[in-house]
Amino acid sequence: MTRMNRIGSKILMGLGVLLFVMACLAYLYNIRADRQAEQSAREILNRMSYIETTTETTTETTIKTADAEVLDTQSENSDRVNSHAQEDKIEEMYRQAIGVLEIPKLERRLPVLDICTPESLQYSVCRYAGEGIGKPQSLVIAGHNYKSHFAGIHQLDIGDEAAYIDLEGQIYHYRVSAVETVDGKDVERMLSGDDWDMTLFTCDYDRMRRVAIRLQQYD
Repeated sequence: MTRMNRIGSKILMGLGVLLFVMACLAYLYNIRADRQAEQSAREILNRMSYIETTTETTTETTIKTADAEVLDTQSENSDRVNSHAQEDKIEEMYRQAIGVLEIPKLERRLPVLDICTPESLQYSVCRYAGEGIGKPQSLVIAGHNYKSHFAGIHQLDIGDEAAYIDLEGQIYHYRVSAVETVDGKDVERMLSGDDWDMTLFTCDYDRMRRVAIRLQQYD
C-alpha cells in the first residue's frame, strides 16, 4: 500500500468514525427531545385537570406512565423542571390550550395549543387550521412524531375513535374515515375536502411527507 493509499484509508476511517459519533449524538438528542416533549405535555395537562377524561383506560394509562417515567427522568430533567424560566414557559403554553385530544387506541391524551409554531410544537400538539374553541369546525391538529405526541398515528384504522374536549368540558366524538399521505408542501390538499370534520397530521419518517388522519364527527 502506497503512502497516499494509507493516508486515504485513514481519512475514510476518520470520516466513518465522525459520522458514527454524529449519528449517536443525533439519537441521544432525539431521545431527550422526546422525553422533554412528553413531560411538557403532561405538565400542561396537569394544569387542565378540571377537564375529565372520556375513558377510564386513558386515565389509568396516563397515571401509570407518569409514575414510571417521572422517576426515570427526574434526575436528568430536574434542572429544566425546577427552573423559573421553564415554569413560566409551561404556564404560557397552558394559557394557549384550547382543549384536549384523546386517542384511546394509542393511549394518548394531549393538550391542544391554539398557536402552531416550532416552539409550541415542542410542548404539545397544536391547532394548525380551523376552529378549536367551542365546537370544533374543520379542525386541523399538527404534532411532531414524538413517541408521546403523534408518533404511531399511521397505525390508526378506519373506524378507530378519538375525542376532542373543549375547555367547558364538552366532548366531541370522532371516527377515523381515511388515512392519507400528503406531500409536505401541499398545504392545499391538507386543508381541502369536505368529507372530514377533523384532521391529525405529523411528519412521515422521511420528513418530506405528512401522515394525515381524517376523522368524522358522530353523536
